[in-house]
Amino acid sequence: MRLYIGEALYKVGVAGQPDAWQDPAELTRHLDFCAHYPQVRGNVYFSASQVVADPLGAMSLVSERYGRR
Repeated sequence: MRLYIGEALYKVGVAGQPDAWQDPAELTRHLDFCAHYPQVRGNVYFSASQVVADPLGAMSLVSERYGRR
């Protein structure tokens, strides 16, 4: 099985979202969690414009930790 997890990057730093989404490390925690499940083959971030915008530096943290090795 190949499972790809959808990540709601569009929620990061948005007023009215739960506290976890106000923390730029939230997505990194998602990846740490997924690393325990071999059937998870990757993560998909929504939306592309949010990847470029890098809200709260969340994608920068993901890149630093999980970028190309």
